Amino acid sequence: SQVSTGRKMEEKLKAYDRAAVEMQKLYEKNAAMWEVNPHRLLILTSDYEGEEFYSLRKALAGNRKMDVFVLRITKNTCSDTEMQEIATARFILTSSNMELLSMLRLRKETEAIQIMNIAFPYIKIGKSRQYKIEKEGEYTARKLRSRYACVPIASYNLTKTITEAYGLEKEACCMATGSCVTDVYFCPEYRKKAADKLKKLLPKTAKKKKIIAYMPLHRYRNAGCSYLQLLDLKRLTELLGTEYIILFMPEGRSRKDIPEEYFRLDRVFFLEGKMTIREQLMAADIIVGDYRHTFFESALLSKPIYCTAADYGKVERESQVYYPFTEVRPGPIVGDADQLAAMI
Repeated sequence: SQVSTGRKMEEKLKAYDRAAVEMQKLYEKNAAMWEVNPHRLLILTSDYEGEEFYSLRKALAGNRKMDVFVLRITKNTCSDTEMQEIATARFILTSSNMELLSMLRLRKETEAIQIMNIAFPYIKIGKSRQYKIEKEGEYTARKLRSRYACVPIASYNLTKTITEAYGLEKEACCMATGSCVTDVYFCPEYRKKAADKLKKLLPKTAKKKKIIAYMPLHRYRNAGCSYLQLLDLKRLTELLGTEYIILFMPEGRSRKDIPEEYFRLDRVFFLEGKMTIREQLMAADIIVGDYRHTFFESALLSKPIYCTAADYGKVERESQVYYPFTEVRPGPIVGDADQLAAMI
């Protein structure tokens, strides 16, 4: 019930606040014992193999001026030894919201940098959203750090969006130096790696076919809704014939709404856990999607793009978005499998 959910959120808030007090004490203890290392760059992350770090790893590999240390954290607490690394860092760089970092008031000599793991948010995230569950907005606000020295963004036009999402104290910390996570699209080595990986995963019968990457966002639908939840993939494969294959990338929440037969179709491949979304986009010839953050990145690849977004008006009214879809859509809008097949 709403009341029960509200109580659980209240308990989460209290647990977070207790952890924050303990972590700040541990930080201050280490800050009093150790000086900041002026050459130390601490990368605080749960996944240093993430695509947002790909070009950064290469750039830092030959850098002799910076003392780079990677600290992998998967929870909002850490050990005394790990806190020593945080307390002595000149720069702390992260790519997602690390709850541990949001708990800490850092010493003035340390600068925090947020490189983000998305380049273009369309549906509102973080502090931008309005939350229906009591205390959920407050809990989200606590978990999001608002004090950064630098937040690299793809464009100055995104300054207001990112400032609002993180609740940044200063708009000036947003710097249009480009998005680290989209560097992979411009790296020939990474694109070849994605193509080679796909070749190994596909059966011989699927090779030398044109590849369609299909990445729908989950929508909540009732029986009377006039808009499609998903394209009819069986119909689409019949219309396109044997010349095409489809890389199917549904959002996790939508799995229960997907007909099981879609995962058994001869020319439809589900590669979750084997290839990232960006790798599949790079390996594809044609891209089809709607509202997911990574879908908008596909415009950087200069490939044919189609938007299964006939319901954009409904999504704009109900899903809290940053921009009108017609202003940012990367391709023409199609309504069903027949329209898409005809346009392809």
